[in-house]
Amino acid sequence: MPEGVRADWPVQHKYEYFYLYGAVDVLSEEVVFFILPDLRGETVRVFLEEFNKEIGGEDVVIVWDNAAGHKYAEKYAPENISFFHTPPYTPEVNPAEAMWRHIRGELANKVYNSLDELEEDLIRILQHFYNDKDFVRSLTGYNWIVEVLSHDGAN
Repeated sequence: MPEGVRADWPVQHKYEYFYLYGAVDVLSEEVVFFILPDLRGETVRVFLEEFNKEIGGEDVVIVWDNAAGHKYAEKYAPENISFFHTPPYTPEVNPAEAMWRHIRGELANKVYNSLDELEEDLIRILQHFYNDKDFVRSLTGYNWIVEVLSHDGAN
């Protein structure tokens, strides 16, 4: 091979992915997670419908950012679900962001041989959220939001 000439390597770029959707009730420490195929608005709408079934149609407020998929889904959300939008670049005001940070930390620096293997590890991590309310409270029970919600009588 002449100097300065790049050798050809046969490479196959293959991307597989799924998305984790989740919600937390900061007062009860209950969590809900769904693994879905994408972040399109229609899929976010499906998440909201399934989430609504999980919570039994109770009135709730979802705190999230202004992502395009969120905006689309809000148009078709069940009437009992309201939304509070966080200001740009302020993940610290959304308790769910602490869950995502923990999950990313658990998955970091690992190599998975398949998407199924990643999903199995993710489910193992999520079980901790379902089984340990003290753990959920330690991540998401921001004093200021718990105090406000407790005073409002919300749950």
